[in-house]
Formats: sequence, C-alpha cells, structure tokens
Amino acid sequence: MITRLKEEGLWDALVSEWRLAHLKEEQPLPASPGPSRPEEKQSGVEKETEPGISSEELATGELGVLSLGLGQDDVQMFHSLEQKNLLQHDVEFSGNQFEGMTCLATCSIPSLKQEIQASGYGMRKVRLIASIEFCRRISQIVRTLLTRTQIQRDAKKEAIYALISKLRESGVWEQLLRRDHIRVTVNDDLLYMMQYGTQTLNDANGKMKSLMKVKTKTDRPLQADKGVNNAYKTKRSEQLAQSLRKFRQSKDPKVVAIRSTASSLPVNEHKDKILNLIKEETYSIVVAETGSGKSTQVPQMILNDAIEESKGGHCNVLCIQPRRIAARMLAQRVAHERLENIGNTVGYMIRFGIKRPAKGGSITYCTTGLALNMLQDNPDLLNSFSHIILDEVHVRDIDIDFVMLLLKSHIDKCRVAGIPTPKVVVMSATVDVDLFASYFCNIGPDGKPVPAPHVSIPGRQFHVKSRYLDEIIGTLTDKFKEDVLAWCLKEPATAKFLKNHYRNFAPEAETEDADDAIEDDDLGVSPPAAEEGDKTIPLSRPVGLKRVDDASFVPTGLIAAVTHHLLSTTDSGAILIFLPGLSQIIATESQILQAAEMLGLDFSDEKKYKLLKLHSSLPEELANLERDIPEGCRRILLATDIAEASLTIPDVRYVVDSGKVNQLMYDPWSRSHQMTCSWASQSSTVQRAGRAGRVHDGEYFFMGSKECFDSLRVTKSPEILRSDLQSVCLRAKLSNPSSTIRGFLQQAIESPDISDIDMAVDSLKQLQALDSNETLTNLGSLASHMPILPPHLAKLVVLGTIFRCLDPLLILATLGQQSNFFYRGSDDQQKLNAWNNQSAFAGQSSSDHLSTINAFKAVRSVWIEEGARAAQKFAISKNVYLPVYREAYLTSNQILRQLEQAQIVDKWLLTGKDAEGRFGGPKLNVNSHNVPLIKALLLHCLYPRLAAPTPDSNSTFVTQTEQKAVLFSGSMTKSGRKAPRTLIVFNQKFLWGKPPHITAFKEASIVTPLAASLLGGQLAVHRSSMIMDSWLRMGVEVLDAAASPNEVINDMIQFKETLNEVRNTLIDGSPLLIHHELAPVARVDDMINYLTFQFECRH
Repeated sequence: MITRLKEEGLWDALVSEWRLAHLKEEQPLPASPGPSRPEEKQSGVEKETEPGISSEELATGELGVLSLGLGQDDVQMFHSLEQKNLLQHDVEFSGNQFEGMTCLATCSIPSLKQEIQASGYGMRKVRLIASIEFCRRISQIVRTLLTRTQIQRDAKKEAIYALISKLRESGVWEQLLRRDHIRVTVNDDLLYMMQYGTQTLNDANGKMKSLMKVKTKTDRPLQADKGVNNAYKTKRSEQLAQSLRKFRQSKDPKVVAIRSTASSLPVNEHKDKILNLIKEETYSIVVAETGSGKSTQVPQMILNDAIEESKGGHCNVLCIQPRRIAARMLAQRVAHERLENIGNTVGYMIRFGIKRPAKGGSITYCTTGLALNMLQDNPDLLNSFSHIILDEVHVRDIDIDFVMLLLKSHIDKCRVAGIPTPKVVVMSATVDVDLFASYFCNIGPDGKPVPAPHVSIPGRQFHVKSRYLDEIIGTLTDKFKEDVLAWCLKEPATAKFLKNHYRNFAPEAETEDADDAIEDDDLGVSPPAAEEGDKTIPLSRPVGLKRVDDASFVPTGLIAAVTHHLLSTTDSGAILIFLPGLSQIIATESQILQAAEMLGLDFSDEKKYKLLKLHSSLPEELANLERDIPEGCRRILLATDIAEASLTIPDVRYVVDSGKVNQLMYDPWSRSHQMTCSWASQSSTVQRAGRAGRVHDGEYFFMGSKECFDSLRVTKSPEILRSDLQSVCLRAKLSNPSSTIRGFLQQAIESPDISDIDMAVDSLKQLQALDSNETLTNLGSLASHMPILPPHLAKLVVLGTIFRCLDPLLILATLGQQSNFFYRGSDDQQKLNAWNNQSAFAGQSSSDHLSTINAFKAVRSVWIEEGARAAQKFAISKNVYLPVYREAYLTSNQILRQLEQAQIVDKWLLTGKDAEGRFGGPKLNVNSHNVPLIKALLLHCLYPRLAAPTPDSNSTFVTQTEQKAVLFSGSMTKSGRKAPRTLIVFNQKFLWGKPPHITAFKEASIVTPLAASLLGGQLAVHRSSMIMDSWLRMGVEVLDAAASPNEVINDMIQFKETLNEVRNTLIDGSPLLIHHELAPVARVDDMINYLTFQFECRH
C-alpha cells in the first residue's frame, strides 16, 4: 500500500499534512513525576475478540488525544487494577467505518457493586484525510487503510480515557487506589510530634556528639598468649620423656592392648614418611582413608617425635575439626590412649566448653569456629603452636574455607617478616589433591612456589561389601516376610522413590515406551510392585523413561525393611543408618518401630535393642552414644552426616545409606533459602561406607542403583558457593581492611561468584555495617565481635543495648537461625496442641517473634525457680524444644561476654541482678515490655525482609523481589492481618514445595505502615504517596491536620533522617551514651516511647 502511495507521488504530502493536523489536535501527555509501580507480566490470549489495548500502550500513555488531565500513571494504574481483578470492563461498538464508530465502555467494580459507563468516538483520521484536496485520487487506497479494526481501536481508546475521568470524578478511582497500596494515617498530634521531634532529636544529637568529644572510649589491647620460658620448656620436656618411656615399657595388659591397637592402625605403618614430609615443608597433605587412624595418631606422632628428640616442651599441636562432638570425642580418645585425663597433654576448645592442656608439649583439638575467631582477633596466637592440622577438609563448610584463607594469609605475612611459622598439615580421607596442593604452595630453593607434597595411606584392611538397590530388593524378596516387605514398599516415600529412581537410572539400550509399567502415584505401589495375592515380588524395572528428580524422596520403608532383615539374619553388630535430616530420622524411627510390631520384635527391651538418634540438636542422644553397651544388645543408630567423619563407633558392622544430604541453598538476589535434599557426593558415601569397616569386616547398603552411585558428584560442593556471604564479607574486611572484600575473597581456594560478593557487600551497606567506600562502620566493627550471629542480628543486639530492651532482642537474635524452637508433632492432635500453646504465648501480639520470646522466658523462669527437670517437663507440655532453648541460653551468655569485650556496654551493666533472669539485668531492660518498640527495631534490622498483602487477599503477599508469597502454616500473624493497614516482617524466605516453587515466610510479625515508613528503606515522594525502595507504595491519609499529603511525607522523611542520625550517634557512642541518666539520651527515650505508642495506635 505504501508503495502504491509513493508511486502516485502522494506519500510525502499525506504524511506532512497528517503531522500538521496531529500537532494541532493532540497534546502530549505529561511525564510521570516519579517511579511507577512495576507492571505485572501477563500471559495467554486476550479475552476480547475485538481489538484490545496492549499493555505497552497503556504503560506509555499513547491512548488517544482527549485532554482530560490524565498522566501515564493513571493509565498504567487502570491496567494494574484490572489485572488484579479490582475492576473489569466490557466494550460494545456501534456504527461503521464510513460514518464513524462509537464505543460504549462499561466498568464494573465488584468490591463496590457499582457500574460506570463512558463512550468514545472513532473517525478522526477519516475526517483528516478527507480534508486533503487530492482525496478523490486515492479514495480506494484510504478506504483500504482505514479498516474497521483501526476505527474500533480509536473509539476504544477514547472510551477508556473517558472512563478513567469519570472514575476520578466519582471518587471511585481514589478508593481503588487505596485498595491498591498500603496507607499511613497521620493526624495533627503525630504531625506535630514529627515536626517538634525533628528539632528535639537534632538538639539531643548535637549534645551527645559534644559529650563524645570530651570523653571517648579507649581501645582495649588484645591479650596475647604469654607463653612459657625456656627453663619451663626444658623441664616439661624431661617430664614428657619420662612419661612416654613409662608408657612404652609398661607390661600392664590394659596398656599393652592400647599400644597394640594403636600400632595396628594403617597410618602408623607410614609414620616415618609422614614425619619427614611434615619436617621438610611448611605445608604438607595427608590423604588417609577412613579407618586409618589419622585423626588420633598423626597429632601423637608429631608430639611423640618431639619428645623423643627432647623437645617435647616446645611442641604444641593444634588439630582443627569441623564439628564440636568430633573435637571433644577425639580429645577424649587420645587422652585415653595416653593413659591421661583431659587437661594434661591433651585438651579441647569447643563452643560452650574449653578444657586446655598444660602449657608446653600438648595436643589441642579445636573447632573451626574457634580457630577462625583466633585467626581474626589475634593471629599471632597461632605462633604459640608448632603444628596446625586442618582435619576433614573435604567437609568444605564456610568456616573451613575461611580458616584456610586466613591461615595462608597469616603464614605469607610471617614469611615476609622473617617470623618462624607453624607447620601446616592438611588431612582428609577424600580430597582433591591437585586443588589443595596448588593452593598450599611451599617456596622452592629458587624462590618459586612449589605445590605441597602429599602422602596417601590406605585404610584398615577390613573388607566392606557394598550392596546396591537391585541386590537389596532381591535379597529382601527371597528372605524377608512377604506381608511386611509389601507394607514397607507401599510406604509413600518409598513407592515414589522406587518409581522415579528406576526411571532415572535405566540402561540406555532398553526401550523408551515403558510408561505403562509404572503404576499411578495414587496406588501407593511402585516397581518392584507388591500385590496382595502375589507369592513373589516382581523385580522387573521400567526402562527408558525420562529423568525425573528423585533426590527429595527418602525410602524410609525400604530402610526399615533392610534394618529388620539385618536384625533377623545376623547375631551381632550395630546398624548405622545415614539420613539427610531430623524429619527423615523421625520418620525412619517410626517405620522401624511399626515394622517391629509386625515382626514381633520388642524394642522396649533395651537389653536387646537400642535405638539412638544422632543429630546436632539432640545432645542427650549423643551422650547415650558414649555409654556402655549391655552384652548382646544391638544398636540401631539413625544419623545425619554428623557421623560421617571423625567418629569411630566400634560396634558398627552395617551401614545403611540413604545416599542423601540436606543442603541449604541461598539466593542472594531474592535473599531466600531453600533446604534441598540432594544426592551426597562420592567422597561422602565412601566416608559413610568406611564406618562399617573400622574394626572388622562389614557391609554397606546403598539405597540406589550402581548406575546412580557412579553418577554422583566426586566431591562435596563448597558451602561458600551456596550461602549468604554477608558474614564472610564482614570477616574479610575486618581481617584485611586495606583490601577490597572482592579482592580478598578471590584468594580463597574456590572463590564465590563476584556478583554474589557484590550483592552481599550492597546488603552490608544497606545495613550500614559498611559505608559507601566499603569501610567498616562502627556498627560493622561491633557486629564483627559477635561472629556467632549474622550481621543483621548482631545489629539487633546492639540496638537492644541502646534502647534498653536487650533481653527480648538477644533472645530473638540467638534463635533467629533456629527453625525448630517449637515442635508440632505429626498427628492432628499434636499439631492442634502446638498451635494452642504457641497462640497462648503470642497473646494479642500477632507475632511469631513475641510468641518465641514469651515461651523462652517461661521456660527460663521455671528453670530458675524449680530446676532443670521441672523445666524439661514444662517445655514438653508447651511443645518447646528444650535442647534448642538450652543452646540459645548458652549462646546468649556467650554474646553477653562478647558485648563486654567489644566495649559495647560496661561489664557492671551485664552482671546486674534480676529476679526474672533477664539478660543484661534491670538497667538494660527498662523497655523490654514495650512490644511496639521490639517490633519496630526488629523491622529495622530485618529490612528488606518485609512483605505487603496483595489488594485482593490477606493470605498472599508481595515483596521487593516476589510478586506472590505466602506464610508457613501455623503463623501467629493470621489474627492480626487487616489489609491495607498491616505489613509483615519475617526472618527468612524459603522456596517451598515442588517446582514451580512457592516463596514462603518463616517467623513473622505484624507491623504497621507507619513503623515501616520511619524504620524501613529509603522513601521517595510520588504524588500523594510514598514509594519505599522503588517497590512498596504507601498512600498518606491526613486526618484533622491542615497539611497536604506531600507536606506530611516531607516531614516524615526529614524525621526519619534525624532518627537515623541519632541511632548512628548512639551506636558510635557506646558505652558512654548508654548511661541513660544523661539528659540528651533521656529526651531520645521520651521521643521513642511516644513514637512506639503511635506505631500501635496506627495499626
């Protein structure tokens, strides 16, 4: 068509005249004064058969020429309201393309049960073209251009604009907008308080800064290890030599047995080679298979060798272990082998328990966490150790990787300064030797780096027979009771696992049309199928099917069947079962006990059977592990990977491995976590199998096919690559202030992605732990003195001391990473009891956090008044998990000591007597019953973990990064959600369920828009609304005040900035300004008390 116009010579004239007419008739739409709400994505086909208005046209405002005073935001908001089903519109056309067409648009508002109509006319372009003198010459062309569809579009555009105008005139538009975003109500009293408060707080802030200039805190020097003098070392060497000779010459049968057991360990056969390697190089690597004795023998080799050379008093070995239980049990084992008590030549340092050995000539087992604190706070202390052993490095958690980074950096600095460095020995059963050897380089004779040498040691020569899924099921089919086996295989998780597993690991050569061989999930039966009338259980496998994810299914029924098969066909030996998490441990325990009833086995007789659960949150079960076993008793140990390394359980002969591990994945962009049950690595499964061959031949049962085992990842994925890096970045900056965080972390053995580091740094800046130049702020420095806590929870504790509500905020901080303070049971009645108990603790607070605080206080009160046994009984009755309470209590006391050491508060304030047992005593808990203040400070520290209800639902939410999210069931916030006046602040986000995952919040509280606006993110003015960090729109409703919404918003922003300045001054002035008798601080207190009252009133 255009070609025909150009051929006739009419195109240029037509375009020029159209432009002239267009400029006369149309006025450009005004630009948006601020950021607009992000447009929601649409999918699918338009409902209307007639031409619609595209989302692009609505977003850009190119909808017509009527001068109705409308802007881009109005048409975009119309589109948004329609998408959210707050309004619907229909259109009806009349007329034709020659005479013009009219569009009648009808808008219905379901919430108001109201309809509004408006019309638009479409024929403007025909009139325009008809005014051209040469119209007759192109009559047919024009009629072709101006189709019915185009005219309908013009009419509809005008009708939509007229419709919006009528909605605005009737007041309905404003009502819909109020439904579309959260609003803050401000009356005259609150407005005056903000205006007056801004000046008052500014004055108080200036006076507090003046006080800081007069008297400031002084840095406390770090206390370095004093060490011992040479005379003591010489005397100590003689004592150690005498004790060693006596031990080696003893004829006592007990001593002889200990010597014989130790000498038979494979690692001792390579003693000379190991010692020579360690003596010659700064770094050396020992790869010793499970059961070789490396963790107990290598430290003793080093010390005994020094004793033999009359240098025992100069030798101090630090052996770093990834787990507390391993560090303590290894220390006890080595002390036993040396016929000593803990505290002589052997000791340990773990969280909540330190038993140091005597100075000079010692072996100290230490957790990675404590070693990391030592490296960060005073790395020179490491020079008091002659040897440092990094054991079980294959675990690759964040602490291990960071210890390696700091240790290597420290030794490099010592080399440059010419200071003697300790020998570093890296040990593991399964490790990537090339990776670690190239990371820990020695300096060769020519001054160039040389990869660290290594020695490989086989494990004990006890045979472990590995059995895989096909053989396991075949054995069970032949030898196990049919009805019990059928019941076990019909267990839902087992049925789904078998069905999906055989799909994934079928031989490639077999056919691809076996879908019919797989029963439906609803039948609860999977291949191998088990039918009631069958005498046998068919083992034919479905083949050639597409791969599906079976990692999340743990076949607890099958594991129970294997367990009972072993109990019925063997006479001795413990059974160690590896499971990914506590929920699978509990489920497997239940399956084993149910199957036992069917088989007539009496598990209540502890002389015959002992069922133990090994999990980090069950210390009482771990204590039972060390107790003597009655003769003839069979132990069944249900464990996570806590039993994978370092622990030797002598009576274990059988290992049943689910092949699974729980891993917490973190998405830095959305700040969400996902606990994934995934297949373990080959190195982990080798470690697990090794548990069966420590002291005799054993058997290993892998719950997967041989093809599955061979497909496993070789080594474990480093935790630093899948975790929140904020704490790591804070440690990196504290450890090396002159380097950029990105540059420092790039020196790690496997460094995180640069974008992940940058997002973590941005989060720390938002938290104000780092300034814009990536320098530690005072808050960042204070938070780094509490490495137990993530930075945002460390900030919560600091604010607790400043605003004198330390006890509740410290409780929340220590429990902030715990997800199992309340246990809810498995049946409906238990869940109902848990809900009732948690609701009683929450009261009217609409807060999971307050429920937790009150439950913690209640248990603590019973413990103080009636003792531990009464507290345990009370906790059980209230569905509180006592081990979690106990750990949080110990952690809180540890943080109190760190507060004093960091000079955040004076020691006397922390040790004040309090009948309630509150942390910090009465002085730091004046405001501990101020619920709105607790919620407000929690919101401030947890932001941007904030969610707003969607306009059409109180059960779904939007966040800064998600358009739809929900709360986990059981939340105490349900009774308090009154959209649009409430928001939700939460601890963590999890991706929940099967793909596509649903984002769900855990540990949430109701907060008010007023609290969010003053203590949340950055605010920007947008018409009569506020936009927080470009995502949360909050309208301002002014009551009984002369000011306009925009004036109120500006006052709020100014007041918010002043509050931030005062908070920073208070943080910078700790502990001086914590003395609340000072007049400026008292004025701040008065302002905060009034403000938190308003938070509650504006709910």
